[in-house]
Amino acid sequence: MKAVKFSLWLLALFLVVIYLPPKSYSQQPRIPTSDILQIWEHSCVKHIEKGELNRAVQNLNVMNWQCDNKKWLNLSGDADMAVALKALEDAKRARQNYLSINKQWICFPKAAIQNQKKQQFYKTLGRQIFQYLKNKGINEDVAYVIISQAALETSWGTRVRGNNLFNIKGTYNGESVSFVTHEQLRNGQWVQLTDSFRKYPSIEESVGDYLDLLKTKWSKSYLATSSGGTVEKFIEGLQAGKDGGYATDKSYSDKLRFLYKMIKEGLFQSDVVPTYLKCLGRESELNQIMESLNGKK
Repeated sequence: MKAVKFSLWLLALFLVVIYLPPKSYSQQPRIPTSDILQIWEHSCVKHIEKGELNRAVQNLNVMNWQCDNKKWLNLSGDADMAVALKALEDAKRARQNYLSINKQWICFPKAAIQNQKKQQFYKTLGRQIFQYLKNKGINEDVAYVIISQAALETSWGTRVRGNNLFNIKGTYNGESVSFVTHEQLRNGQWVQLTDSFRKYPSIEESVGDYLDLLKTKWSKSYLATSSGGTVEKFIEGLQAGKDGGYATDKSYSDKLRFLYKMIKEGLFQSDVVPTYLKCLGRESELNQIMESLNGKK
C-alpha cells in the first residue's frame, strides 16, 4: 500500500513539473547570435563614424568570435532581454536608414582608414620602417609619427625617389637625385621648384640618416624618441629646429597629428575581416570584400 502511495506521489510531482509554466524552470533568457551581431554591428558602425577605430576593431574581433563559437548570448533576466530587444530594434532601424542613403552598413574599420594606396603602404614601407625603429629602441608612439611623416612626404609611398622617405635635401655619400617639390612661402603662397635630395642605397639607410639628422638639427624631437618621449614633444620639436622647422608647410604639425592617429590604428589592423557576416546570411558582402583584398575587380 505504501509503495502504491509513493508511486502515485511521484507521478503527481512529475505531472506538476511537466505542466509548470516554462518560465518557472527555464534557463536564462537568451538572445540568438544573429540578433546580438546586429546590435554589435550597430555599435561598431557608430565607432567607425566617430573615428574610434581601435574600439571598432575590438568589436569586430568579438563579433567574429561570437559567429564562430556561440549560438546565443545568455542574459541575466527579463530586464536585460527587454534592453537587448530594444537595442535590436534600434539597430535594425539605423541600418535601414543608413542603407537608404546608399552607404555600406558593415563593421569593417579597414575600409574607413584605407584605400588601395594606403593598404600597400601599411603592408610594405609602414611595417618595414616600424620594424627598423623598433630594433633601434625608438619609442613606439613616436615610431608611428615617424611613419606618418614618411607617408606625408612620399604620398603614402607612391613618390619615393632615391629611397628618400623624408625628402631630405643635399647628398648622401656623394649621391643625390633631383625632382620637383612644393614649398610654402611666409605669405602662405605655394611655389613649385626643383631641388636636389639625398639618394640612399636602401630604405634602412634613409631612416638611419633621418634619425642622425634629428640628433643634429631637431634635438628636441630626437630626445622624444626615447622611452619617456611623447608624440606632442616630437611634433613640436620638428618646428623648433636648429635651422627652423622641418617643413615650410604651415599645417605640417596638424597633418602629422591626423596621420599619426590613422596609422597607429591602421598599421596592424589591416588583416581583420568581417567574417561574422556569414552568420547573418550576408556571404555576398564578405565575398566582395575578400575579392577586393585579393586585388580582384
